[in-house]
Amino acid sequence: GVNYLDLNAKVMGRDEVSDLVWLVNSVREVSDIPLVLDSADYTVLVSVLAEVDWGNQAPIINSTTYDACHADTLLPLAKQYNTSIIALLMKDKQICRTAQERFVVCQALVEKARGYGIADQDLWIDPLILPVNSNEPVAQVCFELVRMVKAEFPQVRTCCGVSNVSFGLPGRALLNRAYIAMLAAHGIDGFIVNVCDREMRALISAARALLGGDQHRSGYVQAHSGGLLHC
Repeated sequence: GVNYLDLNAKVMGRDEVSDLVWLVNSVREVSDIPLVLDSADYTVLVSVLAEVDWGNQAPIINSTTYDACHADTLLPLAKQYNTSIIALLMKDKQICRTAQERFVVCQALVEKARGYGIADQDLWIDPLILPVNSNEPVAQVCFELVRMVKAEFPQVRTCCGVSNVSFGLPGRALLNRAYIAMLAAHGIDGFIVNVCDREMRALISAARALLGGDQHRSGYVQAHSGGLLHC
């Protein structure tokens, strides 16, 4: 019931490249779901893209930032392998605090990606979820940012990992699910979640059905038939 599988093989003391290549090949033996290559080290992504025979099913790169050492290496790589790419709204290894500041980074990333020939629909913007356990309106920042991205760049897609929002608080699963529903209502396109969390996947299926992203509600009906909604 998921659209992509995000694979991360970072383990201290091990060879991340060989482990990620092994993980990719192992998963592809049992699943034809498209993959996301997830690494904070761009040299790992470069190596794995080169070592694996992708055929006609290119992965998504996760992720780049605006920093030159990332963007100017990974954006042309995405073009070379015809992949989509996730871009974190960071610049100089810093996360801006306001939606307006992050949107400036987003505009620069979209311009840079277009310069390398990346189509808008192949760029995924990650607004960066921060823990809500502070006095800053970090949850609302992402709502505003997603609306701004969709308004100015309607073909650019948005996604995030939501688990950071509940860091340091009790009942984390409840907060994560509530935040997913709220982000979906503000127009976000995708989430990186634990595929074994049935309740989370059921909520996403229901949100898509309610917000019009599920044509004829066929995905919701299929999820029900498959037992996913019986949580």
